[in-house]
Amino acid sequence: MKTFILKVILKEEEDGRWSASIPALSGCSSWGYSKQEALDNIKDAAEIYIEDMIDSGEGIPTPSTPPQGYFTSWDSPELSSRNTLD
Repeated sequence: MKTFILKVILKEEEDGRWSASIPALSGCSSWGYSKQEALDNIKDAAEIYIEDMIDSGEGIPTPSTPPQGYFTSWDSPELSSRNTLD
């Protein structure tokens, strides 16, 4: 089983919603009404994105430095998230 750790960028929008994106996965983004909902949604988006990369034979990006801030980490196929700012 392989573990993936990817940095997630969280931003509170002007309307109070939260956007989430993963820089290592170009175009992988989501949002939520709370930080937790945005993290839950980006986990789902990342899982689908990476499954598609695997199915199409693409290489999976790996971070060159340890992530800081919010990140998503999982052992395929189950997902879990952690907040390193605690």
